[in-house]
Amino acid sequence: MVTKRPNTAPTCGFIHILIMIATCCCLAATLLAVGFAACMQPVATDLFAKAFASNASSPYLDEDLQALARETRDYTVSDHGRSQGGSEAARQRIALATVLAAQHSADGDSPKRALWPDTAIDLLKKPMARENPVATAQALSRISCRLALGEDELSHLDDCYTLINSAIPVLWCCAGAALAGLAFLVLSGRRRQAGHVLLCAPAVLAAVMLALGAWAALDFNGFFGAFHGLLFPQGNWTFPAQSLLICMLPLDFWVSMAALWLAVTLAACIIAMLLGRRLSKAA
Repeated sequence: MVTKRPNTAPTCGFIHILIMIATCCCLAATLLAVGFAACMQPVATDLFAKAFASNASSPYLDEDLQALARETRDYTVSDHGRSQGGSEAARQRIALATVLAAQHSADGDSPKRALWPDTAIDLLKKPMARENPVATAQALSRISCRLALGEDELSHLDDCYTLINSAIPVLWCCAGAALAGLAFLVLSGRRRQAGHVLLCAPAVLAAVMLALGAWAALDFNGFFGAFHGLLFPQGNWTFPAQSLLICMLPLDFWVSMAALWLAVTLAACIIAMLLGRRLSKAA
């Protein structure tokens, strides 16, 4: 008696299709993360802050705005003791940086001294200004939003930190899954399918990014608002135009960051597509 083996080809084909779809999604997320990682580098903040962190109405010198922009980036991205519980150490650090920058910009020889209120100058002269920088920064923010980051600004930066550091493990998992999926397809003799994944995922992502780039070019304020409204539905991301946060990170700064994200992501997509084309031909 001859027993027939069950036909598993359709099942295997369906599984491979699922693997290809999952790998495409994970690869697209990874390529998007490559562009975001470029924006998160300190050199990007330093470059764009040097170019755009300048405001004639701000009481801070341009160099102090640039230093505070870097410190704000570190507060938003780096741990600074948060993993040990709370954001007290991080707030202590950014408050001290603010006080030092304020003392420098309000110094008697500073061309911006006239823009500092007498109450703020008196506060900065007290010994407790550096001994208790958090209280000093809070007092400055109550005098004017131009002088220090208030609770609303710091709360928004805390939300950014939480979002970024929650996304990083997920993106690393996506990168690992994309690599595993491509390796599985290649090792199982489906090099052509692996090539199609490397062609399809970046092509779709590039089309989406170009569409978003066109939107941003035509109406960056609308794009910026929609982007923040999606990520921060609580709505604590709008601040006065004269506030310290806006002066050190103005609109042109974010336009440049968006352009960098787009450029690096598109470059990564092109590299992936070239690899996919080569892999498809070699199959």
